[in-house]
Amino acid sequence: MFRAFIRSSLMKSAGHKTIKKGIKNIKTNNFDKKNGMELLAKQLKADYLVIKIIGIPLMLIGCFFLLIFIMYFYYGGSFDYRIIILVFVFSFLTLFGLSFIYIGIRNSKIEHNFVIKKHPEIIDLVEDLYTNTIFENHDVIVSDKAIAPKLHLIGAIRRMDVYYIDIGEMSAVLKTNNRKIYLLYSNSKTECKKILKEYCPNANIRII
Repeated sequence: MFRAFIRSSLMKSAGHKTIKKGIKNIKTNNFDKKNGMELLAKQLKADYLVIKIIGIPLMLIGCFFLLIFIMYFYYGGSFDYRIIILVFVFSFLTLFGLSFIYIGIRNSKIEHNFVIKKHPEIIDLVEDLYTNTIFENHDVIVSDKAIAPKLHLIGAIRRMDVYYIDIGEMSAVLKTNNRKIYLLYSNSKTECKKILKEYCPNANIRII
């Protein structure tokens, strides 16, 4: 009787552990399904942060010198042609900086990114990459439908649409009818060709 009690307790404990493990796996799988879009959003923010960083100092420098010229004219400065030229130069610099900031802010969001607006299928392909993954390494991720550079998910394309691939030093160019994607790789050309040949069966591959 005592043994039966211990056995029953152990079975209940094992059952609870199995349920907890199952719940943990479900949570992990749900996270993985979201992971593709989360990574895409992070990559876009990182990519366009550089553009915003370039734009901010350009805008500030332009605004600073424009303010100096405004004060110069306000206090009776002469309208010399060289001063007028400088005003136009720094006005252009300010507008250039503002346009950089605008492009950086707008394109860092998935819903406003100009590449995704032009190729809206990217959203479905990125989701497929992380829900139906069939191959993944440091450089590339492949699913039933898509292939993409792992660090540049906006480059996701339908792998069956790839008709031509050039493999050069440390990078490969994948071409479809409407897109050209650059894939950086860290292994050998032979290994890269082997992977791409397997997962892009319709492509002609050339090593250059």
